Amino acid sequence: MTSLGRVAIHTDDEQLKRQTGEVAKDMVETGTPANRSHGAWLLALLALANGRHREARAWIDAAETADDELILPLYPMDVTDEPHLVCFRLEV
Repeated sequence: MTSLGRVAIHTDDEQLKRQTGEVAKDMVETGTPANRSHGAWLLALLALANGRHREARAWIDAAETADDELILPLYPMDVTDEPHLVCFRLEV
């Protein structure tokens, strides 16, 4: 799902962004710890793509607080995941 969400972001497909965002919210609400992390990460990336930096940071913080672990590493991992996370830490 995260990969499909990234496609939506890079192609600026608003409908696909909404659809993947809805699935990601379900993942956060009802998923396993790994699925919650992936869902929160996608929601953070979608928020960041729309210039909502504080919302993106809130998704990361919520995911990390829920399991007392860092959201990374995600699997499969994208090489831009860690730089994005650094930006979240520095921006807000």
